[in-house]
Amino acid sequence: MRIALALVLAVELAVTSSAETPDNSWLGPDLMMAEKTNSPNGRYAVAEPTFDASIDRDPAVLYQLADVTAHRLVGKLPTSDDWLRRADCSVVVWWAPDSSCCAIAHVNRFGFDGCVAVDLRHDSFRATAIWKQIETALETVIRKQLRHPNEERAFGLRVRPRPDGTLLVRADGTSNRHGTPGEETRDAFLAGTYDLATNKWTKLNTRPIDPKLQMMPALDSDEGELVRLRPPPNAPEPTDYSGEYAANEQERAKMLDRMLNETYAAVRFAVPPARFAKIKEEEKAWLARWQQQKSQQEKNAMTDARVHQLRAILWEE
Repeated sequence: MRIALALVLAVELAVTSSAETPDNSWLGPDLMMAEKTNSPNGRYAVAEPTFDASIDRDPAVLYQLADVTAHRLVGKLPTSDDWLRRADCSVVVWWAPDSSCCAIAHVNRFGFDGCVAVDLRHDSFRATAIWKQIETALETVIRKQLRHPNEERAFGLRVRPRPDGTLLVRADGTSNRHGTPGEETRDAFLAGTYDLATNKWTKLNTRPIDPKLQMMPALDSDEGELVRLRPPPNAPEPTDYSGEYAANEQERAKMLDRMLNETYAAVRFAVPPARFAKIKEEEKAWLARWQQQKSQQEKNAMTDARVHQLRAILWEE
């Protein structure tokens, strides 16, 4: 009986392991599937060089978009010399909800060092490098402010592809790459719209920004729960949750309040004065309703919802 039970469990574990770990041997020995790059429809993902292939710097082994359902490589992605696989680097993909287009970025601990716009509409594939335009626009603003030019930069990036073939792009750049206290710091912010049909920027606005503003965190997703109560000890943490954890509702309140203040400041910077005047009145009305709530849990739910509302404003054209 015990032997039979052990065999059944072994088979079940093997089946589960096989289902959770897809066979990507069709990619060959030099490519592997980049984590968390799958399209919403499950069809596409990014194939990246293996560690050994990146060390060899074989120019024939490049990042590519893969059709995981048909087991074929769709096309190569434009890359820079910095797109080498290292322990502190990863690939980030922002997909349109219908999987018709995306933006693919190469990210290191200082931010992004490459971004490619991919158009998959009309049963075709086109990949265009757009990071140089973004970095050049930010660099121009930074250099106008610096009294003592230096070459070290860090760039942040957020992209929202839309089914109509446009990419909403938000990015920032700083002259203080390492965040060194006391060092002269000049930052810049970019808000733009890229049209995949024409491969051109229809909007590209840049301006200086106060380094104290937390623009990139405020531009994170306006969907999903922002802060959850920490799960009990030994309880499995959900794999699809990327927010923060709090020990109790009081700590959750402090964390949500910080997010609310950061996002409100970002909105005040980003929107025109007339638009912000209306938002300010809305904020006063919201605060009055918030103060009427009896429990901390109810107040936290309202704060969470308000942060989402403000974050959505940052993505308005």
